[in-house]
Amino acid sequence: ASTQAQFNCNFDSGFCGWTQPVNAPLNWTLNNGSTASFGTGPSSDHTSGQGLFIYIEASGKQPNIIATLRSPTIQSGQGCITFWYHMYGPDIATLTVNSTVNGQNTMLWQRSGSQGDKWMQANMQMNSNNAYQIEFIAKRGNGFAGDISLDDISMTTGACPLTTNCDFENGMCKWIQDTTDDFNWKRGRNGNDLNGTGPAMDHTYQSAIGYYVYTSSFSNANQKARIMISPAFAPTPAIGKCMTFFYRLTGAAGTLSVYNRINNVLGSPLWQESGNQQGLWKPGLVTMNSTVNTWQPVFQSETSSGQGTIAIDDVGFYDQACPPPGNCNFENGLCTWMNARTGDNFDWVRHKGLVPSLFTGPSVDHTLGTTNGYYIYMEATGRSNGQKTVLQSMVFPPAPNGRCLSFWYHMYTVFPFGTQSTLAVYLKNVNSKFGSILWIRNTSAGNVWKNAHVAFSSNTQYQILLVAIRGQSSLSDIAIDDITFSTSCNTSLTQPTPSPTRQAPVTLPPTSYDCNFERGFCGWIQGVATDTLNWTRHQGPTSSFDTGPTVDHTTGSASGWYAYVEGSQFSSNNSAQLYSQPISPSNGPMCLQFWYNMFGEDINTFNVYLTFTTGNTKPILLFTRTGNQGPGWKYGRVQVTQSNTFQFIFETHHIRGGYRSDIAIDDIKFNFQPCPDVALCDFESSDKCSFTQDINDNFDWTYFTGIPPTPFAPPSDHTTGTTRGHSFYANMQKQPNGAVARINTPERPPTAASCLRFWYIAYGNNTYGTLSVYTQNNGKLTKIWGLQTSILLTNRPTWLGSQVTIRSQVPYYIVFEAARGANSGNGTIAIDDVQLTTGACPPLGDCTFEKDTCLWRNI
Repeated sequence: ASTQAQFNCNFDSGFCGWTQPVNAPLNWTLNNGSTASFGTGPSSDHTSGQGLFIYIEASGKQPNIIATLRSPTIQSGQGCITFWYHMYGPDIATLTVNSTVNGQNTMLWQRSGSQGDKWMQANMQMNSNNAYQIEFIAKRGNGFAGDISLDDISMTTGACPLTTNCDFENGMCKWIQDTTDDFNWKRGRNGNDLNGTGPAMDHTYQSAIGYYVYTSSFSNANQKARIMISPAFAPTPAIGKCMTFFYRLTGAAGTLSVYNRINNVLGSPLWQESGNQQGLWKPGLVTMNSTVNTWQPVFQSETSSGQGTIAIDDVGFYDQACPPPGNCNFENGLCTWMNARTGDNFDWVRHKGLVPSLFTGPSVDHTLGTTNGYYIYMEATGRSNGQKTVLQSMVFPPAPNGRCLSFWYHMYTVFPFGTQSTLAVYLKNVNSKFGSILWIRNTSAGNVWKNAHVAFSSNTQYQILLVAIRGQSSLSDIAIDDITFSTSCNTSLTQPTPSPTRQAPVTLPPTSYDCNFERGFCGWIQGVATDTLNWTRHQGPTSSFDTGPTVDHTTGSASGWYAYVEGSQFSSNNSAQLYSQPISPSNGPMCLQFWYNMFGEDINTFNVYLTFTTGNTKPILLFTRTGNQGPGWKYGRVQVTQSNTFQFIFETHHIRGGYRSDIAIDDIKFNFQPCPDVALCDFESSDKCSFTQDINDNFDWTYFTGIPPTPFAPPSDHTTGTTRGHSFYANMQKQPNGAVARINTPERPPTAASCLRFWYIAYGNNTYGTLSVYTQNNGKLTKIWGLQTSILLTNRPTWLGSQVTIRSQVPYYIVFEAARGANSGNGTIAIDDVQLTTGACPPLGDCTFEKDTCLWRNI
C-alpha cells in the first residue's frame, strides 16, 4: 500500500500504518461503542457511528504517563493533515501532535482539558523539505475520567482549506490585509514586548509555541493597520452573528477597534479598547448585524507615538447575539469563562441531560429546562474528599460602585453524610495571589435549580472564581447555569426553580377519601380477589436499590409516610390494587388528585381505574403511565362525572425479575367539584387540560407521546425531555398550502393583564408555515403573537420558549394556530408546557436561550 494509504486511517480495520512504541506505559486501544469508564470518552466512533476508533483508557493508570502513536514516514512536500478527536471528562489532560524531522520534534498542535462531549475536527498544515513522521501523544490526567480518542486521520496534498474561525496556528485563515491602510498585521509567536515583536505567549496554547497576529508601535507609530474576512459573509440572521476573540494590549500601543464593513463602507467602530491592559489576554465579543447585505468584520490597529503591541487570537463566530461580557448560559461553550490551568485538581465539565451518577446532579439545564440544554458541573465520582475544581472569569474593569453576580446552582444528593460538597464564589483582584470569599453553600439544596445573587465591589481589575470542593460522598455533584452580571442585586428573584414536574393546584376542602398515609390507609382497601401483591405503608427509601422514592411527598422527609408496592418479591406478571371506599354519585364533575413515584429501570405500569359497585361492567381506565418517570414525585389528576356509585382503583403491574420497579403513591385527594385550574398545562394528564381541537380548521393537532414516527415529530416533550412525555404537534408534511390547524384552551375569565408562557418547536427544511397565538371572543380572532418559520430554520428540533401579555374585558379563549406555508417545505410545529399567570409578563432581560433566536421577548 502507498504511504498515504497507510497514513489515512479510520481504524475500522486496525491501525493501518500507524505504530506504537514497545513496552510503553500507556497504549492506544481500538474500541467500538462507549469506553469502559463512565463520564468520559465517546459513545461511538466518528466515521459511521458503528465502527472503531482508538483511545487511551485512563482507569487504573498512573497520572502523567503518555501514549504515543507514530505515523509511517511521509516524503517532503506540502500537505494538510485532518483528524477528529474526542476529549471529554473532568480528568482530561493533554493531546499533542508533533512532527519529527531528522530526530527533532516540533509541536504542531495541542489541546488540554475537556473539550465537550463531541467529536471535533482539527486541521494542520505541513510544509517540509525533508521526510517526516507525525506523532499523536496523549497524556493521562489525575483520574479515571480522562479518556482521549482519535478517529479518521487523513492527509491531502496541498494547503488546508481556509476557515473563518482562526487560531492562526496554520496561517491567517480567511483573514486578509487591507491594501488601503498604512502597514500590515504580522503573524508571530514567542515575541518580546520590550522590542515590539509581540507577546511571549499566545492565547490558544498559553505557550511560546502558539501563534497570533499583532501590530507594534515601535516601528509604525501613529499609523493604521487593518485585516478583514474575505470573501465577505452572507447576510446575518435577524438576531445577528456573534464574533468572539481574545486581544492583548501593552504599553502605549494605541487603539484596537472592530468594524463591520458593509458594501465596502467601514462605518463607525462597534467596539474599541485602548491603553495598557497589563499584558493580559482578554475576551472580546461583538454582535454583527447585516440582514440584507454581505459584510466583513474588520480589526483595526491604530498605533500611538509610544511603544507597545496590539495582538489578537482565537477569533470565532456563531449565529446569535453576543451576551454581555461575563454572562453565560453554556449553550455555545464556556463564553468568557475558563477552567483554571493551575491551582485545582480537575475541571468543570460542560454537559447536558442526566449526569452519569445516579441520585445526584440535575436531569435538565436551567436555561431551557430540557435535556437539550447545557450546564457545567463537578463530577464527584472518582474524586477525593477535599479536591477542587475552579472556573475563572475574564478580567473585569474596576467596579467601585458595586455589581451583582447572579447564577443558578444545583446541589443535590439523596444520601447526604459526612462532609458535604461545597460551592463557593471568590473575588480575586488582578496581581493578587489570593481571592476573597463572597458566598458559600455546603448542604444539599434539593433536586431543584436555585438562584443566588452575590453583591460585591472592587476598586481594581478583578476576576470571579467559582470553586467546587468535593465532600465525602461520591454522590454530591454540583452544577451551575445562567451566569449574569448586573449593577445591583434583586433579592426577590432568589426563589428556586423546581424540576419540570407539575405543581399541585389550589387546595380544595378535605373529604373522608383524602389520604396522606401518615396514620394508615384512611379507608382505602387492598385488592384481594383481583391481585397478587399488596400495597405497603413505608418511610424513607424502599428496600431495593435504584428504585422508589427516598422521601414522602407530604413532608418531603424520610420520616413521612407513603404507600408503595415492592417490586422485588414476585414471580411473573403480578399486580397490586388499592380500592377507595364507595363514592356516591353526583350531578356535577368530581376530582381525584394524587402524587405518584415511578422510578427504576424495570418500572412497568401504573393505572387508575373507575369501577362500579354493582353489575359486571369492566373497569374504566382513567389514567396510565408506563416506564421510568424519574426520581421525583409527579402530580396526577382525573375528573369524572357519574350517576352511579363507584370506586377508584390504583393498580400497579410488574415484570418478572425486575426488582427496580417499586411504584408509590401519596397525598390522595378527592372532591365533589371540578378539578381546579392549574397554572401549568404540561399535557401529561389524559384530560389534556381540556384543550380542544377547533372544528373550523383544515386538520388537527396530534396529541403525541413515544418514539417519533416521522422526522417531523418532536423527539421528546418539553416537560420531561423524554419520549414518555406528552405534547401536541402539527405535521405540515402532507397538508395543502394554506391549511391551518387550531387548538383552543378552555374559556378564560376577563383579565386586566395575564402572562401566557409556552414552549414550542418550529422545525423543518424550508419556510413551511407559521405559528400564531390568538385570543378569541364572540367568534373573532385577535392575533397577539406570531412566528414565521423562516426566522427559525434549524438543523434539529429544539424546544424554545416565549411569552405574551393578554388583556381582555370579556371572557376569551386562547387559540394556537399552525398554518401551512405557500411552498413545498416540510416541517412540524409543536407546543408544550402552556402556562397562564396573573399579571403582565415581566421584561425578559438578558437573552439566555437556544442558538439562532432570542426567545424571551414581549410581543
